[in-house]
Amino acid sequence: ESLGAFYGLQFAGIVQQGEDVSKLPSVNGQIPKPGDLKFADTDGNGRIDGNDRVILGSTQPKIVYGFSSQFSYRGFDVSASFSGSYGNKVFNALERRLEQTGDSYNVLTTVLDSWTPANGSQTLPLATNARPFSYIDSRYVQNASYLKLRNLTIGYKFKVAGLQSVVESIRLYATASNLFTITPYKGYDPEVSSGTDSGVYPASRTFTFGVNISL
Repeated sequence: ESLGAFYGLQFAGIVQQGEDVSKLPSVNGQIPKPGDLKFADTDGNGRIDGNDRVILGSTQPKIVYGFSSQFSYRGFDVSASFSGSYGNKVFNALERRLEQTGDSYNVLTTVLDSWTPANGSQTLPLATNARPFSYIDSRYVQNASYLKLRNLTIGYKFKVAGLQSVVESIRLYATASNLFTITPYKGYDPEVSSGTDSGVYPASRTFTFGVNISL
């Protein structure tokens, strides 16, 4: 496979009350019980192990793109630049860690939706210290396609009456960087250079105001 491919288990849901567990593959030699994780038995041998791992996606995007535009009307001018990618995945290691109960870390509020007999969650298992596998699974290999507004500048140029002999024009402007990101990714920022998000600080949103004076 390509460099940067993720290799792990395919998540298949949570064992529910009343489900026929005799038809499920064993995990570490144990028959699953309600509230346990389910994974795809891709090799069909009736048990879940490292041989059931599959390619879950890649850090390499199918498309990387960017575009910009600029226009003016009378004294106003606007320029904007966008960039993005499509088809890449990121392993959200931070979410995986913070959804594991029993550690010394704080946890995410999503843990409130963990499986219980009264709450048949299909995403998070019964809260427990047990760790069936250290393998990554498809829940945390997430779509990291995005579109970012990298830069937006709005300006207005005007002339000051009575000062034309000294000042040709004055332009006021404001610039914003990283104003917004459109992405299905659940972490802070889909732009993770390593492909693994362990809580990397996201790109800062900045605002700049200025004045250009033409003499």
